[in-house]
Amino acid sequence: MNAVAEMFQAIARGDAATVGKLVALKPALADARSEGGVSAILWALYNKREEVAEALVSSGAQLDLFAAAALGKLELVAERLRGAPAALDSFSPDGFTPLHLAAYFARFDVAAYLVGRKAKLALPSKNAMQVHPLHSAAASGRSEVLALLLAAGAPVNARQQLGWTALHAAVQNGDRAMIRILLAFGADPKQEQDQGKSAVSLARERNDAELVRLLAG
Repeated sequence: MNAVAEMFQAIARGDAATVGKLVALKPALADARSEGGVSAILWALYNKREEVAEALVSSGAQLDLFAAAALGKLELVAERLRGAPAALDSFSPDGFTPLHLAAYFARFDVAAYLVGRKAKLALPSKNAMQVHPLHSAAASGRSEVLALLLAAGAPVNARQQLGWTALHAAVQNGDRAMIRILLAFGADPKQEQDQGKSAVSLARERNDAELVRLLAG
């Protein structure tokens, strides 16, 4: 196994000690990327290893715009965009914009800054998921960025891969606070995804009568 593969496996396990040893032996590994171009820092965050991501930063890893957005480093995001304003709606190697990443990792301050800079709210990811920033916010399990995006005009009933909407995701997670926000902004509980399931039918599948009533209004 090569050092990069070993590094990424250690990150996924949350094995900070091994990551530290590898970086100490070869400092360039802090900036390693997967075959698909995902940075070690983003890989740590995707695997819910934020402490490893921060350790990589402390070890000298360079933060590009996407890693800065994902980590919630507002000043660095602003600095990166001052130097390259056209990067506002650019895509990471795995197909996400800075706003997608800020939304997914619930970085409210960064998301608010990007929205203020007029980042595109209805821009699907450049990968099979086809998520909008709103879908990324719904997946986070936190409602603050979701509400921010909706207030800024994000399309509430936008469809991602397989026709899922943010409301479908919120119902699947049983997230009542998020569901109430989505409904307040006009989410359609009867809108069906590609398999013919609406938010209401998903609530019925959960045997959640209270949730069905909430969706039925």
